[in-house]
Amino acid sequence: MLSEGYEEKTADAYRRFPELCPYGLRHYRGNHPVEPRSIRDDEVATAMAFLRRFHPTKKGTASSYWLKHEAENWGRKNGMSGYVSNGAMLIAALLLGFTVLPHRSPSPNAQIGLSKRDIHKFTSRRYG
Repeated sequence: MLSEGYEEKTADAYRRFPELCPYGLRHYRGNHPVEPRSIRDDEVATAMAFLRRFHPTKKGTASSYWLKHEAENWGRKNGMSGYVSNGAMLIAALLLGFTVLPHRSPSPNAQIGLSKRDIHKFTSRRYG
């Protein structure tokens, strides 16, 4: 379920990152433009539910691209979307108040500020 004020907060995310799209922080993948605002609500909801397992930090500690894949695995196991775009992960992080720091251009990815302790606990359970 998406939070109250979702549309307003999403508009703020697009103001901060005007090229935000399903691929991430940039409009283009190769030479093919994509519709910038075509990020699916079900993917954002899955990413938000996944990210709620972590405490936020001020420093970027985890790649949005890695997190999107982890959210997909988690979503499949928990009856939510089995696909989460990079852009959906970024919108979810911004909506929940996580730090989002762009990688150097031209990367569509960003670092998201999650507790390293929470990441360690998560990866220990997932891969340990």
